[in-house]
Amino acid sequence: MLIKGITSGVAGLLVAAIAIGEITEARQIIVPVDSTGADVNHNGYRTRFMDPEESDPLYDTQWRTSTYHPANEAIVSPWGMEIGASYNYATSKILKNVDFGNDAPKMDTWGVDLTGVYRLDRHHSFNMRFEYNRGMDEISAPNQREEFRLNVFTLMPGYRYTQAISYSTSCYVGVNVGVTCAALRYRDSGAYGSGLAHDSGWGVAYSAEMGLRYALTDHVDMYVAYRFMGSTARPDLWDSQTEYRGNTQRYHTIRCGIGVAF
Repeated sequence: MLIKGITSGVAGLLVAAIAIGEITEARQIIVPVDSTGADVNHNGYRTRFMDPEESDPLYDTQWRTSTYHPANEAIVSPWGMEIGASYNYATSKILKNVDFGNDAPKMDTWGVDLTGVYRLDRHHSFNMRFEYNRGMDEISAPNQREEFRLNVFTLMPGYRYTQAISYSTSCYVGVNVGVTCAALRYRDSGAYGSGLAHDSGWGVAYSAEMGLRYALTDHVDMYVAYRFMGSTARPDLWDSQTEYRGNTQRYHTIRCGIGVAF
């Protein structure tokens, strides 16, 4: 009896979830730019979210904001752009060894990015992101201090899937893979003298991201996202006697910014 009850409950929840999903999907529709239907071509459609009270949304002229193809007076362009800022929490040390022990810091970074977006349809899009991140840290001991400066440049193409949640809110998941260059500067100063080392390294950059978007106007929205990001770039530093080997880096990232649809 208990198993039968649990089975019935799960079945009921599945039916309800499917019904809710169909209702949510039905609110997100594609309509012609020209309400007469004469202008039907690749760019002749726009995406909007249907009002539940509408009886015939196909030719309704009261456009609602979309975070995919915004409503405007002309043919909608599939192109868009994002300007973002991020803070990256490091999970690994920047070096495998330093002068005293293995106390190299985990270097958090902060940065900015510019992302070009091309939308295939209301769900699928490709993007190209250029990103710059910078970090600074130091470690100290009696009569000694070591300073670190990290600069990272990254170029990553990627793919994104977007789903409507409400009239003006959507969520997305995406992945990016590309190339990165990390430059590390190291300065050692203390009672016994000082030293300076610098190196840069190229590697593969990768990230997985999930976020929320909220439409502010017909053409502008804001977003906030969580991202896991990594890099295989490993700058190695040298002084007259010792090699300081670099670590591959991984980060937990908070990213936010503004998106513009053309």
